[in-house]
Formats: sequence, structure tokens, C-alpha cells
Amino acid sequence: LLWKREMITGCYLPSWCKLALDDGRTVNALVFIMDPRHPLYESDTSVQVIAPLIAAASGPLGTNAQYLFSLDQELRKLGMCDNSLDELVERVRNLLGGET
Repeated sequence: LLWKREMITGCYLPSWCKLALDDGRTVNALVFIMDPRHPLYESDTSVQVIAPLIAAASGPLGTNAQYLFSLDQELRKLGMCDNSLDELVERVRNLLGGET
């Protein structure tokens, strides 16, 4: 289960949230919110700050970049696009020399 993988490092607080989609639908989704008390918490979520962190981070289940690229791919399969995520993916890919 994906949510169990996210809990290994203790960084995230899983929460069920009601999300409004662009097409007007509302869905319930399990979201993972970074625990601000965790030592790896970064409050500045600008692409300039977090892209290098994602490009360099890895854990027992792989790299953070691999997770980001998988998330992007799965959202695209569902027809869900996010301009902020697109920018982050591009920046991380550039930092990794075009790797996917």
C-alpha cells in the first residue's frame, strides 16, 4: 500500500481531504501532509528551493525524484494536470541532467 510506504520515515501525516476538481466534481482523497515538526520539513515550497532537495533525496524505497516522476505520470494517466507540478518536474529533470 502506498500510504504505508510514505509512513516509513515518519515525515508525513496522512489525512482524508475533500478535493474540488476543475470539472466541478468533488472527491475524497488520501493526502500526505509533511509534518512541520519533522527535521526534514522545509517551509519554503518554491521550486527554486525544493527542486534541488528532491533531486538529491533518497530513502529506503528509492529516490525522491523517481517518486515525483511516477506521481506526475500517474496524474497524467488520469487526465489531471498541475502547472506547479509540471514546473517542478522540469526543474528536477534539468538538475538530474534530463533523467526520468
